[in-house]
Amino acid sequence: MSDGNDSLETTWPLWLRDTYVKLSDQPLFEISGYHDINNVSELDAYNNYKRVFDFFVPGNIMYKLLSKYQTRIENYKEKYLIIVIPILRNIYYEHRNDLPAKEKQEVERLVGYHTYPEMYNINNYYSLRKKNLPYPLFQLEGNLSVYDIISIPVSYYIERIDEQEPLIIELDGTSIVIKLFHRPYDFFDIKEDVVLSRSRPLSRS
Repeated sequence: MSDGNDSLETTWPLWLRDTYVKLSDQPLFEISGYHDINNVSELDAYNNYKRVFDFFVPGNIMYKLLSKYQTRIENYKEKYLIIVIPILRNIYYEHRNDLPAKEKQEVERLVGYHTYPEMYNINNYYSLRKKNLPYPLFQLEGNLSVYDIISIPVSYYIERIDEQEPLIIELDGTSIVIKLFHRPYDFFDIKEDVVLSRSRPLSRS
């Protein structure tokens, strides 16, 4: 997936669909020790499943939600996306010798002694199985560290998808570059039988 001009030692090609994203008013809130604002429970999921932006969703699904529910969010293009990359702390670990001593110790501690945060699909709850939710919505189980997430403007997310280009994120203070790739079918809407990023690009709305 690399364009051939990047060093494989510093550029990590990943699929956008393999990440989890959530809307945020800020580029990065206090992430260290962050846990989801909702209680991780079946009751909470049942009471809030219609508030889709309260949950994490796969990276490609956010485009579909914004396309369908954008009128629910005032000035949504001015907001940010919190992106959870399940292997991000491992990427930091691979490059730990390039980090300052304190950060290197923290990454080694996280990888060696802390469990990884997990995402639970609320569609698996018994009370929600008959709802036939059109999108997978996830609750965060566990805590996130700053080495598990990145954040980008919603406007950049939309722009790169509409241009059919990967999202490129340089991690501050490191030589690590994350490239999140996607394909048109990632944004295919079964009900409308169209690729949303082509038939109804958000950058033009």
